[in-house]
Amino acid sequence: MNAKETAMKWFAAGCRYEIMNSPDQASEAYRQAIKADSSIIPAHVNLGFICLRSGDFDSAFKFFSRAAALQPDNPEALNNLGYIYEKLERLGNAKQMYKKALTLDPANLEALINLANVSELEGDYFGAVRQYKKAMEITPEATAPHYCLAFLYERYDMFDEAAAQYEEVLDINPLHTKAAFNLANLNLQLGQFEKAAGLFERVLEIDPDNEDAWNGLGMTYENLDGMKGRGVLRRLDYL
Repeated sequence: MNAKETAMKWFAAGCRYEIMNSPDQASEAYRQAIKADSSIIPAHVNLGFICLRSGDFDSAFKFFSRAAALQPDNPEALNNLGYIYEKLERLGNAKQMYKKALTLDPANLEALINLANVSELEGDYFGAVRQYKKAMEITPEATAPHYCLAFLYERYDMFDEAAAQYEEVLDINPLHTKAAFNLANLNLQLGQFEKAAGLFERVLEIDPDNEDAWNGLGMTYENLDGMKGRGVLRRLDYL
């Protein structure tokens, strides 16, 4: 068995261990794969994510850097490296990676969103808004820019603007439960109880076991003081 075959055997073992939720064994298998063939890119990437999930950002940086060096024309590799720069609070470097990704793929949604997020982290509210709107223009079919912008508006108590963006998400994808749930909560806070009830019910049609939506619907009906609300509250007792 040659080095590449050995590496792929170890890599496959690492994937199996990840499926079995055994990150330590998966990590060791990926390391063995790299030891057999240092150019096996997926092993570097998967090790990077294992380290990222465990909070070992320095090791994640090492593996993502190696993956990016092996495939410098891959926007995904640059996005991964940019993200770990964010975790290391090196926002300038993160921004540089995302811009490189966009040079390779001007419509790369992940890089567009990531640049907006960096602006948020830097405290540049208007820059973040501009970047999200730019992402909408470049990828009009995507829900993520609208959803992220809505979330940003919420944090700044711009509820009407947030609601409009959540509506945009639902126009693109009527099954987007997170947008429907957040919009329902907004309407509940604003006293728009009928709208809130309809949206919570919409979430529950898609996800009947969503306890947060049941609780929200119960609170909404409490405010409406209707018999249906008391029925919902009795249902909640058995969840």
